[in-house]
Amino acid sequence: MSDQEKPRAVGFRRWARWLLVPLGLWLGSLFWPAFPRDQTLTLDLGPNSARVEALDLTWTFDGEHEPRGGVRRSFPQGAPRRVRQRIYGPSGDWEIHVQRTRTLRGDSTPQKTSSQHRVNLAGEESILFIKDPAGEPTPD
Repeated sequence: MSDQEKPRAVGFRRWARWLLVPLGLWLGSLFWPAFPRDQTLTLDLGPNSARVEALDLTWTFDGEHEPRGGVRRSFPQGAPRRVRQRIYGPSGDWEIHVQRTRTLRGDSTPQKTSSQHRVNLAGEESILFIKDPAGEPTPD
C-alpha cells in the first residue's frame, strides 16, 4: 500500500462509523415496540369488588389464537377495588378475558361472570374498568 491510500481508508472508516451509528439507532427504534417487556394491567373492579372471591384472567396478543398467559387470583376476604397484574409481552393490542366468581347479597352459591376486553398496552400502566352486570345494587 502506498502512503496516499492509508489516509483514504481511515477517512472511510470514520465516515462509515458516523453513518452506521444513526442507522443502527433508527433500525432499533423501528423494532422497539415488538420487543417483549413487563406491562402492568390494573383492573378496577368497581364498588362491588368486596364480593369478588376469585378472578381468572387470560391474555392473548392481537392476531393470535392461543392465550400467551393467564392467572387465577383468589380473594377469600373479598378483592380490593383495584387489582394489578403483570403481563410480559410486546406493546400493542391485547384481548383480555376476565371471569369473576362472586357471591351476591343473600345468596350462598357463587355466580360466575365473564367478559372480554380489548386493551392497548404501551409499556405503561393501563387501567381496565370492569362494569358490574346490569341490575346489581351497589354496596350500602
